[in-house]
Amino acid sequence: MALTLADDSPTRRLEKNDPALQHLYLSSDTTSDEGELEALIEALAGAQHLCHVYFRNFKVFHGNCPMKRLLAAMTTVPQLESLAFHCTEVPLDCLTLLLQEAPVLTALGLRYCKLRYQRQQVEFQAFEQALRQNTSLTDVCIECCDWQAEEHNSNNSNNNHHQTSSFLEAISYIPSLRHVECVLPKNKSTNQQNAHQLARRGRNRLPPSTLERMGQMPQLSSLRLRNIWFPQEDVALLCQSFQSPSPNRLQKLILSCDLGRTSATALATVLLHANLTQLSLRIDALDDPDAPVILAHALAQTSTSLQHFHLSGAAASQLSTKSKTALCDMMATNTALEFVRLEVADYHLQAQIAFYLQLNHWGRRELFQGLRQCSNGSSDSEELWFRALYQNATHLRAIHHFVALNPGLFARAALQVEEQRQQQQQCCKLQHFDSFDQGIEYDSDGW
Repeated sequence: MALTLADDSPTRRLEKNDPALQHLYLSSDTTSDEGELEALIEALAGAQHLCHVYFRNFKVFHGNCPMKRLLAAMTTVPQLESLAFHCTEVPLDCLTLLLQEAPVLTALGLRYCKLRYQRQQVEFQAFEQALRQNTSLTDVCIECCDWQAEEHNSNNSNNNHHQTSSFLEAISYIPSLRHVECVLPKNKSTNQQNAHQLARRGRNRLPPSTLERMGQMPQLSSLRLRNIWFPQEDVALLCQSFQSPSPNRLQKLILSCDLGRTSATALATVLLHANLTQLSLRIDALDDPDAPVILAHALAQTSTSLQHFHLSGAAASQLSTKSKTALCDMMATNTALEFVRLEVADYHLQAQIAFYLQLNHWGRRELFQGLRQCSNGSSDSEELWFRALYQNATHLRAIHHFVALNPGLFARAALQVEEQRQQQQQCCKLQHFDSFDQGIEYDSDGW
């Protein structure tokens, strides 16, 4: 029986080469019929305007052959820019073919996928080589994926780390890469403690050569590495590579790491000499409860451009009183932060953070920048301060804060108000006398 497709179905629109169809969403619901899948494969051959393809919960019930044919058909799409897979089984050799044949593919996303291959060494080495030779990718994400060989592997967790580590090493050779996300799947066994935990951490550590190459990628602006053990020395090595041979374009850094004096000092150096706008640290182990003081002192400097600062993880609750005080003092002077998240059960600290973030939202940075102009009597800068005072007329704590920042300005403002009040009183007196004179009739002698 011939397959009947609706006129507005993606397959039919692909057959008509609809220029408005640039995004294609594929799931088991949209292509549940084998005939529809065949029609889709044929329609992809003429898709001239398709740019983005997204697979979600896509399953083929007749082995890997239909999936391989579908992905092979994707290589004929001339404008394919991004390809994303979510909860889908993906043959590794098909990804290799796409990397080799798709000329303008810039984004590749793999989330919660099963990456299957038959001959581990041969297929993975071909995939790794295709990554190294790629010159068009700018965005790569691999999150909680399982690398599965056809033969049974009893140590799948270790295999995932080994393959992911090799994957990161391969993509570090891509000169155009800007955004990298890599999240290892969490270990399903939650009862491993102490000695077993140390052994597992040893396996999940990235090689130093990989860290150095990733830190030196020239176009890298966003790096997210989760569920990978970063001891302090590895954090220091990664941060050092960000600065050599010259500072790169890194703006977002998201890590799971151990925090101590060594790693905190390295991160503080990046904050002071790079253009980071977001720093998110999930603390696996707090080796020194006073280490966040180093980060707080760096963030208190006006040269930092950080806007988002996160400290999370179970170890974040172990911050010392000195660290909490330093973070609170930092918030009093940092005018660039827009969002701060500290997983610390301290009401006073959280209230202080919320207050200073609100001041930043009201334009505290502009007021700080105009403080010198105010001292020189600049009317434009004074207008900013008066506006801030007016906007917070009902917020007594904010008013007190602004007055304390620039007492001379508000003293002059009070003097101006007093002079205006006296002038108004004088005008009222003159108007009173004029009206009194107008009510009297004079005779010819002036009486």
